[in-house]
Amino acid sequence: MFEAGDDITHNIWIHTGVMTDIRAECSYEYYVGMSWLWSDTFYFAGLTPDYEKPYEQLNMLTKVLVFGDWGIGPIGHDTMDLLYKHSKLRTFDAILHIGDLGYDLHDFNGHVGDIFGRIKEPVAANFPYMTIPGNHEDHNNATAYKHRYLMPENEANNKTNTFYSFNLGPAHYVMFDTEINFDDDKVGAAQT
Repeated sequence: MFEAGDDITHNIWIHTGVMTDIRAECSYEYYVGMSWLWSDTFYFAGLTPDYEKPYEQLNMLTKVLVFGDWGIGPIGHDTMDLLYKHSKLRTFDAILHIGDLGYDLHDFNGHVGDIFGRIKEPVAANFPYMTIPGNHEDHNNATAYKHRYLMPENEANNKTNTFYSFNLGPAHYVMFDTEINFDDDKVGAAQT
């Protein structure tokens, strides 16, 4: 892997795709990239979070997988194997990853974030994958998290992706950064 003190530089390409008018009864295939660099093709069902209005099918049973603390070491790979198996069986509809994504995404000039991105991609690219920062994302005001995980931003959350809410199936989910009041510089601050 990397040694402490290694001076590593690299370019990071983060591609984002935006799809609109998604229908719950449909399935979709997509890929992202640019002229010479394209992702694999991914698949997802039309069940998606809605940030502005109640979900249309309130009687629909929705199974949401909720967990935190997923790293890049051997246990992280075991977690990936388990998630990958369940994702192929479609035993859940969405994922809420509630902090500690990859453990210190910023380490080694962002290489930890790159490795974690590749580990989670087979699952996260095929389901609604909603995240929130934990204590391991707090470095430099969660900068690595904010650039890698584009969660909903609006006026209510001060255009930040560290707290937000959404509707999915019959439930309204509220996601917020629990670390904000543990940092002396942020005590009493709004979620930012």
